[in-house]
Amino acid sequence: MKAQHTQHPSALLFLFFIFQSSFLSAQEIDLNEPLLDGLELDYNCKATSSSKVTIYDDLTWWALFGMRQKGWNGGEGCYSTPLPDGNVFWSFGPSTFGRISEFRDRKKYNNPPCNAAMVQTATDEHILTDEDFLTLNTYISTDPAKESSYYRGKTWIRHPDATLTESSLNRGRTDTDHRYLPGDAHVLLKGGKTVLQVVLFGIDEADAYTDISIAEYALAGIPGDGSYMQLISLHKDVVPFRVNYGMRLFEDGGHVYLYGTYTSGSRGYTWPVVARSTTLDLLDAWEYYITNSDGESGWQRAVPTIEEIQQSAIAGNDRTEAPNVFRYDDAYYMVALNAPGGMLSIWQGATPWGPFSKKKNFYTMPSDEKVTRHLFVHPQLSRMGEIVCSYTMTPTDISIWTKKSDGSFLETVVAGNDRCYNAWGSASLNLPHFRRIFNWQTMYAITSNEPLADAGLQSYADMLSGIEPLPSLTGETSEGSWQLFTPEGKLIFRGEGTPTLSSSLPTGTYILTRETPNGRISKKIIITSDN
Repeated sequence: MKAQHTQHPSALLFLFFIFQSSFLSAQEIDLNEPLLDGLELDYNCKATSSSKVTIYDDLTWWALFGMRQKGWNGGEGCYSTPLPDGNVFWSFGPSTFGRISEFRDRKKYNNPPCNAAMVQTATDEHILTDEDFLTLNTYISTDPAKESSYYRGKTWIRHPDATLTESSLNRGRTDTDHRYLPGDAHVLLKGGKTVLQVVLFGIDEADAYTDISIAEYALAGIPGDGSYMQLISLHKDVVPFRVNYGMRLFEDGGHVYLYGTYTSGSRGYTWPVVARSTTLDLLDAWEYYITNSDGESGWQRAVPTIEEIQQSAIAGNDRTEAPNVFRYDDAYYMVALNAPGGMLSIWQGATPWGPFSKKKNFYTMPSDEKVTRHLFVHPQLSRMGEIVCSYTMTPTDISIWTKKSDGSFLETVVAGNDRCYNAWGSASLNLPHFRRIFNWQTMYAITSNEPLADAGLQSYADMLSGIEPLPSLTGETSEGSWQLFTPEGKLIFRGEGTPTLSSSLPTGTYILTRETPNGRISKKIIITSDN
């Protein structure tokens, strides 16, 4: 007779609880959460400063930029600006255009425009593809019979002092004497029209900064027609160049804050500083947050000297590669790398100009990512309060050793820039990678998990009119507050009591969060033309 072994139900339940608890501990978030629909996330690590904070690779957004076969297929930096019509403006520094070989290299079929821009015309990750990104660069040719110029691109916006002829540009050459690197961008109402202002940094042949310019673009019409993203004006030397003010922007309290960094020391480390426009128009006067020789800090209209800037860092002695600032609850937060390929951290401040302190570390880039730079936070991509950031991995120089017939070895050094074009797999380099940082709020004892709202989005409500009760929620009232977001976390409206919306709000899916007697709830709302 065989012995029969039975397991007590409570023991099975206990084992299941241990397994489930271990699994949830590793994940920290529920990947089946409806707000994360459409995203493919891969667990990366826990934060250095807190095991409650988990970091995931966002493979969905990486693939949208990293798996392209023709046209734009790589670029330094990755700026995004939500637009009030629901589209998103993206811009990049030096980029590559052309087509990718079967070995995923760029050597034969690409050229390097100085900068690039796109308009994202869809937001639902379930159906979003690279075809939903309208490239604003002009293609030299889209005729497959013209192999040498097929989907190669021209620079999106040229510096007015650039000297290449149109004939040279049509052969795929790009400016080297004077060119623009894009900074951040923001939207404002100007003369009754919606305008996109883009910060541009002039660069000379020696790769030195020469000027700060502002380009203004019209947002009338629809993407693809002749009026949408049409250049209205280009203003060169809006302020005397000191540092790269405007590499990151943040709109708050009737000002646009322009963050930059100054460089000091032989190792090229950088520290964060800030200026601001006196109105929401970047073409109006600027002010600079400066600490004088007596240690007193304040705003001044006079353009500061380099010496004044170097004593006016807004995060104490902490270095930053590119400071990204956003507001959450009643405080301001700055996210940055402390150096290219270094530690990714977050700081807290009471104002947009800091001082930023209470530093918490997320993680140090692993050894294979030591060339990470151009960190940018994309608040509109936040779904459930997580920080969404991108960074570019630019390759370093490598040595290849070849054994010669006499037994000696020959070293060949391949420059990092050449690796972007001349090697198998080069099309996997110089691309934006995306990561999501969940539960970062626990580092500062924040209980909210609302999505981040992008700079300036609340002013978009001024562009919409006809506020009326939300039809699908008529009869649902609340004593508490409510907020209406796009699925990407763009704050559209907020209020108290019965949720309301603008009759001119585009059709689509939205997320409504409300305070109820039983706590905060979230639900999806679909607005159709029948509402």
